[in-house]
Amino acid sequence: MRKWRKKQLRKDPVRYKLQAMVRRARARAIKKRVPCTLHWEELRDLAKERCPYFTEITLDWYNKEKGITHSSPTLDRIVPEKGYVKGNVEIISSKANNTKSIGTSEDLYRVADRLY
Repeated sequence: MRKWRKKQLRKDPVRYKLQAMVRRARARAIKKRVPCTLHWEELRDLAKERCPYFTEITLDWYNKEKGITHSSPTLDRIVPEKGYVKGNVEIISSKANNTKSIGTSEDLYRVADRLY
């Protein structure tokens, strides 16, 4: 299985990561009891090179570093109660996603500017 994953990651890293995001989102949706109607193809248009909140961060689609870093792409629900549905999710950096939870005031203002 490990060899297959590595092969898929090398073949099309964006597709591989989007599929993984959807699998994990479905599992979280069940736990949180929110809808999840996403398919990885719907996320392809959201897969950008840079984080929309912190434009200096290039999203690490190719897994240059092991583990989760500030530049790791993450799936974020815009309105958490609506769940993982088309139009309510965006792909942002791990730093932006964490900042929305536990950020400094400067970071939160940058996120607020983007949301506004």
